[in-house]
Amino acid sequence: MNDYTKGALEAITWAILVLKDSKDIREAIAELESARDSILRGIAVDFREKIKFYYSSNTVYRRRG
Repeated sequence: MNDYTKGALEAITWAILVLKDSKDIREAIAELESARDSILRGIAVDFREKIKFYYSSNTVYRRRG
């Protein structure tokens, strides 16, 4: 199992546990949305640095034509 698949399995398993443990579906949805938002905020923190690294370490493709 690759890292992507492991991460997907972990996320699905956690989501199922949140749904089972919640007394109210709105509470479960709020918990899942909160986790998603935390991940998105974390991605955004160093996004500019990530794209600088990406472009400095990869070949720049030139247009043909």
